[in-house]
Amino acid sequence: MTRRDDEQPSIIVSADIAGPSGPQDPSGDVTEKIRAPVFGTMSVATPRAQAAVPSAERRQEARYACNIAVQLFFAGAPKPVVLRCVSLSDSGLFIATDDAPMPGQEVGVRFEEEVGHPVEARARVVRIVLPAAAKMLGEQAGFGLKLLVFRDGEDSWRRVLERHKTAKL
Repeated sequence: MTRRDDEQPSIIVSADIAGPSGPQDPSGDVTEKIRAPVFGTMSVATPRAQAAVPSAERRQEARYACNIAVQLFFAGAPKPVVLRCVSLSDSGLFIATDDAPMPGQEVGVRFEEEVGHPVEARARVVRIVLPAAAKMLGEQAGFGLKLLVFRDGEDSWRRVLERHKTAKL
């Protein structure tokens, strides 16, 4: 197995927060920092607050468009869930869905874009875009996965990235 030793990025959750639980900006949006023992600090903001900074400026890495069926293996689930990966970056992928798992949750990932060269890895949910936030931001609802450990090394993953680098978002 190949393990990536880079730091865990901050978790960004786009969500509507009701009530006076956090400081309000002049537009009426609520933004707050939440301390979560497992995940570190999470930034939680309403969609309007995140829309103030274009998504391309919030990204830490370039993303590449794709349309790949991905099997996701969740702990305790009897069989994998198949969802669509709509973008890739050097460290992970974004899965389109209205039903995202919890931030910090680890999942198994498997897909085979090139016959005989599957990508199999453990990944962590590091970003969630809820449907309401996606609509306001002009993005797709879903969740971002950071790839942590590859079953048979990163070679298959690197080949997939190279094929999709011409479709930069």
